Amino acid sequence: MINALHKTIREKYHEPEVLISILVEFQIDELIVQALKMIDDCLKTGNIKQLPNISGNILTAVNNKIRKIKNVSDKKKIEYLLSDFFIEIIAKIATLPNGKELLSDIKISLQNACELGGFNFQKLEEYLHFDKHETLPRQKIKLFKPIYYDWNREDKEELDCIIGDMKGMNIIHSKREFQKMFKPVKEELVIQCNPDKKDLLFVIFQILKEEKLILVKGGNGHFAPLFQYAVDNQYFNLYKKAPNKVHEKLKRNEDNYLILRGKAKKLIMSNLNNK
Repeated sequence: MINALHKTIREKYHEPEVLISILVEFQIDELIVQALKMIDDCLKTGNIKQLPNISGNILTAVNNKIRKIKNVSDKKKIEYLLSDFFIEIIAKIATLPNGKELLSDIKISLQNACELGGFNFQKLEEYLHFDKHETLPRQKIKLFKPIYYDWNREDKEELDCIIGDMKGMNIIHSKREFQKMFKPVKEELVIQCNPDKKDLLFVIFQILKEEKLILVKGGNGHFAPLFQYAVDNQYFNLYKKAPNKVHEKLKRNEDNYLILRGKAKKLIMSNLNNK
């Protein structure tokens, strides 16, 4: 699919090799292909309700890549190129039976991502030509409200030790970034986690919930902060389904689920004082 993307660029754009070289250097072409496939799968399967969540996630992933481009001219070229790709998708979504309502939800998701990540939403609107599709006016859009966890014990070092062990077990990539989920979120927060160990990570938070060791602040739903901020190596949401669905699937394999619970409980309890 990457070859097909490069072919399209060569056919439609001026100085295509320059564009392709930038995309390849910053691995943006791989991200575009993955994003377009996810959107296309939703459209083909009729699972269009997932599009708003996917859209905000794609925006965050793409901007994390674009931010690494230091040359202003190169960055501008890629921004315009990407806007071309996604304008076509927006136009396609607008033709669906509930297209305008769906685009309104997508717009809300994108503004939330901008609010969280410090991106310029007005500039994004201009790039994507939302005004052509009569989506909700900006003043009616609900802004993102940061949510986070609070450690429900006096000794905060216990949490640091738990997170340290999670890093040592290669469940998460950065102890420092993961700790940011346990205080008011005031900046863009994207926490890369090991997708191969996402089941264990989920069960760790299930045990934390059962033991009443953490509280959710700023929102509802015990898994909300984890599902909001945790991403895989490509900056896409680590969990693709709702928490109850993830939990139900894990419990179907009873033996493996009990093993995961044992590992999670050992990791947590071994770091608690007066346990």
